[in-house]
Amino acid sequence: MNKHERDDEKTTLEFKLKSVEKDLKEQKEFYENLLQYSAVATFVINTEHRVVYWNKACEVLTGISSSDILGTTDHWKAFYEKKRPTVADIIIDGINEKMSDHYTTYGKSSLISNGLRAEGWYPNLPAGQRYIIFDAAPIHNKGGKIKAAIETLQDITTLKQYEEEVLKLQKLESIGLLAGGLAHDFNNLLTAILGNISLAKINSDPSGSAFEILTEAEKASLRARDLTNQLITFSKGGSPIRKTVSIAGLLTDCTLFMLSGSNIKSEFSISDDLWPVEIDEGQISRVIHNIVVNAVQAMPDGGIVFVFAGNRVIDHESSLPLQYGKYVQIAIMDHGTGINNEFLSKIFDPYFTTKPTGSGFGLAIAYSIIRRHNGIISVKSEPDTGTTFYIYLPASEKELVIESKTEKKQIKGTGKILVMDDEEMVRSIAERILCNSGYKVGFAKNGAEAIDLFKKAEESGECFDVVIMDLTIPGGMGGKKAIKILKELYPDIKAIVSSGYSNDPIMVDFKKYGFCGVLVKPYKMSELINTIQKVITGKE
Repeated sequence: MNKHERDDEKTTLEFKLKSVEKDLKEQKEFYENLLQYSAVATFVINTEHRVVYWNKACEVLTGISSSDILGTTDHWKAFYEKKRPTVADIIIDGINEKMSDHYTTYGKSSLISNGLRAEGWYPNLPAGQRYIIFDAAPIHNKGGKIKAAIETLQDITTLKQYEEEVLKLQKLESIGLLAGGLAHDFNNLLTAILGNISLAKINSDPSGSAFEILTEAEKASLRARDLTNQLITFSKGGSPIRKTVSIAGLLTDCTLFMLSGSNIKSEFSISDDLWPVEIDEGQISRVIHNIVVNAVQAMPDGGIVFVFAGNRVIDHESSLPLQYGKYVQIAIMDHGTGINNEFLSKIFDPYFTTKPTGSGFGLAIAYSIIRRHNGIISVKSEPDTGTTFYIYLPASEKELVIESKTEKKQIKGTGKILVMDDEEMVRSIAERILCNSGYKVGFAKNGAEAIDLFKKAEESGECFDVVIMDLTIPGGMGGKKAIKILKELYPDIKAIVSSGYSNDPIMVDFKKYGFCGVLVKPYKMSELINTIQKVITGKE
């Protein structure tokens, strides 16, 4: 080969080499950009545990810039308060079987194929407490020796929150199977108790001691009713019986009532243009009651409970586990003892309490109620700083229901009422109340008897003006089936559905099933009579 040919070959080789170098450089830039602008936070450490790579997603997640961390061994500071190895550090030091038992500060680590995984809640990140999955794997040289470790960080907080919500609901529903049955039986007893007390008060001198004693007994019975309502919220029969209201008055009234006589003051910041919500006022009152009680107990030396309510639109930018739309946000804050981080994820669990005399039901009930209203409840707290509960309730597009505050006088009735109930004590007290109020009364133990009596009354010309039906009749026809048959025979029939507990949505959406009114057991005399009058007159 002559000199000219050698020069040509050299030139060709140099050209190919430059072309290969260019391709390699472009590939390197491509993969660097791929990692650098990836949505997955990624960093790399060498065998000296120094950070040699830290992408932009890592900067966003941890709040630490690459210029501040490259070349240092400080990557642990993004996640831990005290120095401890990350999963990448463990990779560099060498994986062995014992590493599968390694626990981080906030979660558990485990061996995965050719690497290590850790996951848990990490509270000190810029976005607040987040649930992070860490995956680390070794990078080998040509000889198979580890020369670096690459680690990726996935923020799955929203997914974890949804999982925890599902677990909490499952716990509540399992307890509800027992609680609902107990509430049903207890409410039948309370119906008889409250009814008899109401009748006894009517026949007592309001200025006498007997009247005062009966009033106290009535208050105790109403507190017992409140207890059964708490049990019902754990069951499928505890669906809210809703109406559209402004929650502003409910917030102030409940808070002030709970703080009366205590050394705790209140401050309110409630928007004047607060959107209406569709709620069960009794159930939401229970939520506020339980949260304020917690605040009082957290501030034994006195303090201030701050209550906020405002409008909030949830859209794609929100990380809250809610459907997009309009919500009313409520915040109830105290400056008490606070809650340790280790307990925060458990405070809505049934039976969990940190108080020596606590039952562990209060916040579990609040959680169940809010979930049944298609909202969410969450908490933020720091020891010795205070606790804030956040509640989000869907805003309603319906018009507000404004009720008159004037007390209605009992009006004597002139109609004929059919009462269908399997409990003799309920039928007995209903008879006393209705007869005392001027009504004529007929009784049936089940749906079949009610249909037969209603037919006979129609044929004789002495029709029933209203029929009150118990929804659940063990071993017999209940109100749901009976009203369907009666509506087919008598389309204009006026019926009231009554129950202390039911898995059926009829108590919530009673009109859909042919009823004109609803009567929740246990009920007072005034509630029974007022419901009948509304149905007879057709007034809401």
